[in-house]
Amino acid sequence: MKNNIYFVSDTHWDDERFDIMQRPFFKNIDEQIDHIKTKWNQTIPSNSIVYYLGDMFVHDFDGDLLNSLNGHKILVKGNYDTLTDEEYSPYFTKIEDSVLLKVITRDEELILYLNHYPEKGKKEYFNIVGHIHSTWKIQRNMINVGVDAWHFYPVSLKEILFNINAIKKYYDINVFAGELEVNKK
Repeated sequence: MKNNIYFVSDTHWDDERFDIMQRPFFKNIDEQIDHIKTKWNQTIPSNSIVYYLGDMFVHDFDGDLLNSLNGHKILVKGNYDTLTDEEYSPYFTKIEDSVLLKVITRDEELILYLNHYPEKGKKEYFNIVGHIHSTWKIQRNMINVGVDAWHFYPVSLKEILFNINAIKKYYDINVFAGELEVNKK
């Protein structure tokens, strides 16, 4: 199961605000779409499950584009996902505001809490979020799966578990610099 689950967020397929999203290398929307779509389809096999943690489009929803992407998609709504569930339903297996995903590893059973917004994270679970683009990638109890933080690649469950293991066993306080006194004001 671990080999066929992926996470992605904040593709903003039709968003030309490249400077705000720190995407200055795209010349136009078409180049952005081609780049992200290519990385998506190179990474995700067609029989995979993809948790899409929101903010697909900003202006114009494009169901044809979604249908051209590999994987069985589950939408976890973000702030730009403003259509009704009925309008989204032809393109997604499920549509949710948040998801609890149970993952069994060799060492433990984990519950991942999936939602778009870091501020809505849950202390009792490990959180998988989006919304903040490339502002940060990893926190003590949270991973941002926004495409900007992962070089426009979707994030596999295997990568998530690798990072959770590193957070729990190997990272020191310097990784979580926001917790240092020098950064508290």
